[in-house]
Amino acid sequence: DYEKFLGTESGYRFVSTDQNIKDKPLVISRDEYESFNTNNPTKQANLIEFMSLQDMKGSVYFGGTFDKLEAERREHWDLLVIDEAHEGVDTYKTDRAFDNIRRDYTLHLTGTPFKQIAGNKFANDAIFNWTYADEQNAKESWDEESANPYFDLPKLTMFTYQMSDIVREKVSKGMDLDDTTADFAFDLNEFFATNESGRFVHDDAVNKFLDALATQEKFPFSTPELRDELKHTFWVLNRINSAVALAKKLKAHPVFKDYEIVSVAGDGRIDEDDDTKNKKAYAKVIDAIHKHDKTITLSVGQLTTGVTVPEWTAVLMLSNISTPSLYMQAAFRAQNPCLFKNGSEYKRKENSYIFDFDPARTLDIY
Repeated sequence: DYEKFLGTESGYRFVSTDQNIKDKPLVISRDEYESFNTNNPTKQANLIEFMSLQDMKGSVYFGGTFDKLEAERREHWDLLVIDEAHEGVDTYKTDRAFDNIRRDYTLHLTGTPFKQIAGNKFANDAIFNWTYADEQNAKESWDEESANPYFDLPKLTMFTYQMSDIVREKVSKGMDLDDTTADFAFDLNEFFATNESGRFVHDDAVNKFLDALATQEKFPFSTPELRDELKHTFWVLNRINSAVALAKKLKAHPVFKDYEIVSVAGDGRIDEDDDTKNKKAYAKVIDAIHKHDKTITLSVGQLTTGVTVPEWTAVLMLSNISTPSLYMQAAFRAQNPCLFKNGSEYKRKENSYIFDFDPARTLDIY
């Protein structure tokens, strides 16, 4: 974004040592920035510095143990921008780090500010909202005489499915008040539960589920046209063992065997300070998408927040996520602009989807 909207002609230099971006053409080190200002006393550059919260909290000057970021501690900043401010910010370590940043203003950015708003953390005049609805309204009503900045943003559509309908044969056998044999059809975590051998407890039901996805009318992958639109999708489960078992089934399925199955389950964060696994999982997904025409990414919480994979067109909710912020963060992973290359032509992503298999939860979230 710095390269696209500002660049060096803006008078700002972009400083970062983050491993994902440090080698980009316009990204420089702190030493390079200070050297530029030393050599250009009449043309001092302003500074935008990007770093991870994990890196900052590791510094002895911000509450950690490593001797780094001394210059950042000395600096008096105009503005501190906290991205993904819903995640891991309200902790003692983070508070201590932020207390050591001398600044005039602070901007919290998040797509899911539910906890902060409910806790009255901000006054009403300190809150600016820009929602999906605002974005789509602006897209539709934009002045045709000028370029529409929202044109590339896809429309998000949600479909809900009842698992009990998919496995109706077993459910329709009936149950009395003491019978729990069909409870799994109303509980996604139980539906995809595994036994000690790593197989699904409700193996036949999971087979029916995959067959329904690939063959039944109005299900996501039931026609070649739908499969062509959903080439790259993101499936969210509750347990690592469930993701492992599902990956095996997908690879053996007559339809889904044509997809590269990417499992990032098990790469979850060890604690709130560890974002290295998230980066490795992201690289794994991007690499698979570049090498394969169709992919399915299986996750247990990984890559559900603060990550943009433009090629993802749909999110399948296969766990009992009920926290609004976690649900929304995961659900909107597919609502990013993207140009797909189709042969020699490029096609814009016009639609993105959420497929949820717990209608009651969907209503609660809504």
